[in-house]
Amino acid sequence: MSYSAAGAIGNVLSGVDKSWGNSSIGVVFKLLTEGEFANPVICLDEIDKASNSTLSSGSERNPLNELLALLEPATAKEHRDRCAEIRVDARHIIWIATANSLRGLSAPLLSRFKLILVGKPDARSAITIALSVTATASAALGVPVKRLRGEVLHLLATMTPRVMRQVWTAAAGWAISNGRFDVTMDDISRGLGVDVPAADRLH
Repeated sequence: MSYSAAGAIGNVLSGVDKSWGNSSIGVVFKLLTEGEFANPVICLDEIDKASNSTLSSGSERNPLNELLALLEPATAKEHRDRCAEIRVDARHIIWIATANSLRGLSAPLLSRFKLILVGKPDARSAITIALSVTATASAALGVPVKRLRGEVLHLLATMTPRVMRQVWTAAAGWAISNGRFDVTMDDISRGLGVDVPAADRLH
């Protein structure tokens, strides 16, 4: 579940009250009553990007506050879905959350998670990431683009995965349009929209 554009994420977790026309049960209730396990895994992506939602009363609600009760065993045991109006035992759910920054996240929320700080990848890890990202992007294109190698691989490994995917997809498009399945530095230059002088290329 992504928090990057979900001001009403609490409604997604705990359901929408029956008084609303778009009432629906929440993810927690659905997983526990319709799923196969009592301890499903819920991954909350980019919780640092959660934004407050404005209620009809004019007050604001922080969607992260919805998590506090779900992450506390004593209260999670009596979790109530707003739509189903039935209590379920949500103590055994395995919660995973990702964030690009801890800034803005409350101490009570952070105390309920085991924090694992992931540093910037080293050169070897960056190469592995580049190979993985481009292989996935190539599969999405549905064409047998050849495996990365040489200076193309090293240049892409200096980029973030998001930029890497964008540049690789554009470069692969240039290569395919020219009847090739190997991506060159010229294709990368066109993908970036700039010319990369030979002297500035990585070796």
